[in-house]
Amino acid sequence: MLEGKEKTVFATVAVSLRPQPKVEMYCENPNEVNRIELGVILKSGMTNEQVNDVAGLVSGITMIPWDYITFLAEGHTVEFQTSISEKFKYAVLTNNLKVLPQMKFPGYADSNVTFLWIVPVSERELEEMKESGSQSVLNELDKLGEEIFNLNRNEVV
Repeated sequence: MLEGKEKTVFATVAVSLRPQPKVEMYCENPNEVNRIELGVILKSGMTNEQVNDVAGLVSGITMIPWDYITFLAEGHTVEFQTSISEKFKYAVLTNNLKVLPQMKFPGYADSNVTFLWIVPVSERELEEMKESGSQSVLNELDKLGEEIFNLNRNEVV
């Protein structure tokens, strides 16, 4: 965790050492997406309990591929249940928003390493992604800029 004046950043380290399972069943080039690292950026001002809550949540999300024999990739959604927000209980995984830092990693074991940001979304935003795909909500989130880091923001749908 790194905390600045305005934002707190959580990021994983070494998740990419293990390739995600089942990627080869769904992707033509599995080595392009089978290794990931995850991160989340939130507006600062959290209590120690909230920081621990988010850190535990990020750690839990990293285990999804191996606990459920699946994989995580761009546009996938996950639960994001924290003590910080009742409104934003889900998240979309992406590295395609302009406001998000672009993390570049060298490849590992003949695979790319993809960094996906965990961007909290509301139930209404999640439902819109299920109905229309994640891109329409991602486009609206992109328009918010740094406001996406604020768990008190307005919904985009």
